[in-house]
Amino acid sequence: MKLNSILSTILVIVLVLSLCLFVFQNKRLYQEKFDFDYWDWVYSVSQWSQVYPEKTVSDAQLYTIAGSKYIRGEDPVNINPEHPPLGKYLIGVSIVLFKNEKIISLIIGILALLVFFFLAKKIFEKTFLAWLLVTLFSFEPLFRYQLKTTLLDLFQLFFALLAITFFLKAKKNLKFYFPTAILLGCVMATKAPVSGIILLVIFLFYLLLRGDFKGLRFLVICSPLILLVYLSSYLVHFFYNMNLAYFFRYQQWVADWWTGGNVSWGRVWRLLLTGWWHTWWEGPKFIRDSSWTIAWPLLTVCSLLSPIFYLRSKKDEKILLVILWALIYLGFLHTVAIFSRYLLFIFPGLYILTLFVLVEATQILAKLRYNLRRK
Repeated sequence: MKLNSILSTILVIVLVLSLCLFVFQNKRLYQEKFDFDYWDWVYSVSQWSQVYPEKTVSDAQLYTIAGSKYIRGEDPVNINPEHPPLGKYLIGVSIVLFKNEKIISLIIGILALLVFFFLAKKIFEKTFLAWLLVTLFSFEPLFRYQLKTTLLDLFQLFFALLAITFFLKAKKNLKFYFPTAILLGCVMATKAPVSGIILLVIFLFYLLLRGDFKGLRFLVICSPLILLVYLSSYLVHFFYNMNLAYFFRYQQWVADWWTGGNVSWGRVWRLLLTGWWHTWWEGPKFIRDSSWTIAWPLLTVCSLLSPIFYLRSKKDEKILLVILWALIYLGFLHTVAIFSRYLLFIFPGLYILTLFVLVEATQILAKLRYNLRRK
């Protein structure tokens, strides 16, 4: 017990020092003052405003510009309508509070690590293993990159981790289905709404598998909160335009935009296993993803094997939820045009499943060796 406490303390120190070093190395990014006039001009001469643009705006820059306009009262349907507005509102709040758009990513990232710790501790019931997972994940290049930019995936992951944590707590107290539903609405309102819908389906399926019909009924009763939160993120739009028929046509356009790409399935597996990313614009070609590490194939293989180890070990059903979360979402990514940042949504799940498989495999080998010695 004492050894576990010492090891946990060491991991926390490593985690804190590494994050402090990361912030120090990137302090210029967090000290830059956001210039409203400059970025308004950049947007006005970018590919989003001009047929022959003078400037090319990246996705992260577009979300920043959108957030800066939303916070000044712009209708979110008018700029970057492809994504719901909540994450961009958070960027706008960061600009107002800190005069910098990237600090919110750092704050949300640190909070996501804390929530991940509580989730991992609830699953493994060991503080050392929870801190081990969080520390390893904190060094993940995919995660580190999002700490210093203004992409929406980190925000969505934060809400998803909170939703999963509260959902597990609802097993003992049904009142936690209320914050679960609210957080699912936040997941939907931050980036692609389909991520929140998939998470809701996973929760319902999990309750069905467990035979928890009381919890299933209660979550269904709470589910209107999901839609309410999602619609609330568009309050400014409704201030300008109360035409619900127009809003639902707009939502149909967003759905068509997300599903309109004609991309072959299965590209996510090449990215995970080899780090090569198959693009689809300007002719298909392969690009090496800079975030890829040799750990990705291990995470992938262990996660795919996790159902076998789960069925064999018959462990606590909490790990079943993580299996459903990771594998069902991987199945969804199998069907869409993939960017490596989309994987962030399930990477904590992959880390949990990998540790689960390694622990189970170690126990199996130890038992096998013990039996061989007895013979």
